[in-house]
Amino acid sequence: YNACQSVNGEVEDYYVEIIPFCPAQGNTVDEYIQEVNVGNLHQVSGNNFGYTDYTTDDTYRHLPKGQNLPVSLVAGFTNIPYYENFRIWIDYNRNGDFDAGEIAFEGVAQGSAPLTGYIFIPENTPSGITGMRISMKYGSMPEGCPVGSYMGETEDYMINTLN
Repeated sequence: YNACQSVNGEVEDYYVEIIPFCPAQGNTVDEYIQEVNVGNLHQVSGNNFGYTDYTTDDTYRHLPKGQNLPVSLVAGFTNIPYYENFRIWIDYNRNGDFDAGEIAFEGVAQGSAPLTGYIFIPENTPSGITGMRISMKYGSMPEGCPVGSYMGETEDYMINTLN
């Protein structure tokens, strides 16, 4: 069949908007993201050489709005453990960038000890699917859309913000 042909049966049209995320490519010579827990999201990933795209997973991570959601982030190391800086961004405005106003969590992990805390998704966040970026960097806090390579790793996810 072609798009303008008459058919016996039902036809459905869909509009899909895909927003690519700004790039982030770390360098995992010594450190990487080992494990991520945010609300009901649990991912053991290990060394993925600077970047992992989990946005194509069939399982959307449903994260409710208006609640404190537990966070636990674990760094992995090939050699000596270091202090590692973590940040989590949620793309509230769904434009593919992770800017300072979209930081949902940040902290410094001591070696392989879990960095724990909470994120809070505001009630006025639009419901639906959006991006979440988790980044780890040695030496300073990671940027949402870094320029060039850095010592650390980034993982991107798709989440579904719910009431």
